[in-house]
Amino acid sequence: MSATAVRRPLRLSVASLTPAVVPACALLGLAALHGAGLRVLVVVGIPLLAVGGFSRFLPRGPRAAVLTFAALLLVGLLGRGCRGVAPS
Repeated sequence: MSATAVRRPLRLSVASLTPAVVPACALLGLAALHGAGLRVLVVVGIPLLAVGGFSRFLPRGPRAAVLTFAALLLVGLLGRGCRGVAPS
């Protein structure tokens, strides 16, 4: 290893950090749910972890992850309404 290699600063580009954005945000969102009830963790936390885990298969990175998470929550809300749960 040469002296110039040791002194060279570490440079991270936006393109190299992009694949880590969605999983990091999923973990941050799950950490924000700490202390919430079990129902909130199941309804929000599991889809959030699923989107974070499968983020590399999404076509457009963070934008697709946000839309996929919103779609999962919407499907969950519509499914709850279709089961005949009486409104309170």
